[in-house]
Amino acid sequence: MARAEEEVLRSRELAALHRRLGAHVSEHVHIDPLPHAGVHAVPPPVEIAGENATACVFMRGTALLSVRTSQGFTCLLLEAGEWVLLPAGVAHVFDAGPSPDVSFLRLSAGRRGWFPLPTGRRLPPALPAREAFVDQLLMALGEYIEE
Repeated sequence: MARAEEEVLRSRELAALHRRLGAHVSEHVHIDPLPHAGVHAVPPPVEIAGENATACVFMRGTALLSVRTSQGFTCLLLEAGEWVLLPAGVAHVFDAGPSPDVSFLRLSAGRRGWFPLPTGRRLPPALPAREAFVDQLLMALGEYIEE
């Protein structure tokens, strides 16, 4: 485990979040890059809703979390050191990219832990993938780097 990840696991803020959520289950989730990119395709994102309130504390990598709202979706780009709290039943899409390399701690309020429930809704074609979202963000900030 990387030093930064160990620091997050021992932080007072994490302990306070754990108490506030009343978490019963803690999971350290690693999504590693595929050994041969393109050989094992990453499945397309699916909209899910959690059965219980869940907090995710990101320790490595980046991911795009798209949360369904009454007007469409709100997208959050999450990086190491950041966390998000999803109330029970909130529909969302998690995208770690085509070659994921993320690590996060998932704290769940329910006794059986995180249990995703697919909503069965189709995702709108305009919902950006992680790479497209990052590109749009960099362009908006005037920091687009040409390859």
